[in-house]
Amino acid sequence: MSRVIEYIKKNYLFVGIILLVIILLVVLVTVRLNKKELTWEPIEGEVSYDIKRHEANEYKIISVEDQDISIAYYKNWVYLLINNPEEAYTMLSKRSLKEYPTYEKFKEWVDRYVTVKTKDSTLTGYKYEEKGGHNEIVVSTSEHMRYRFNEYSVWNYKVDIIGQERVIEKTTTITTKKK
Repeated sequence: MSRVIEYIKKNYLFVGIILLVIILLVVLVTVRLNKKELTWEPIEGEVSYDIKRHEANEYKIISVEDQDISIAYYKNWVYLLINNPEEAYTMLSKRSLKEYPTYEKFKEWVDRYVTVKTKDSTLTGYKYEEKGGHNEIVVSTSEHMRYRFNEYSVWNYKVDIIGQERVIEKTTTITTKKK
């Protein structure tokens, strides 16, 4: 017996590997023989999970109109002009970058045309066209400004500042007849 203990002490790594292999073989044989006992079967009365009926997996088809897109892009543009002009500058198209080649020039335009009322401004009109590889949305605002959004994919757009619209004031002329 002392020889066996001495052999185990000298070769404990080898003996450990042999014991591990024997244990794995016993487990595999047990699993093969008792296969039914180790498989999962639903317990009576357990709630089954039907993926199709689960609320999180339902979807609704919503039609997004051109007007909705125009309003969303304009509101996002106004938000950037007011809260983050640096990011708004990065949204400018090549055409507008020629007009405002530096951020300082753009900031001057923002200071001149973005007013307290800009935050509450709305669209008075829009025109949506498909142009080659992108969509073009021209909007008119309640502040008499015009912008062109060149949409390349959803929420991937560049902005052209078209400028201020000409507003013709309505005047009433009073004529009097001389007697």
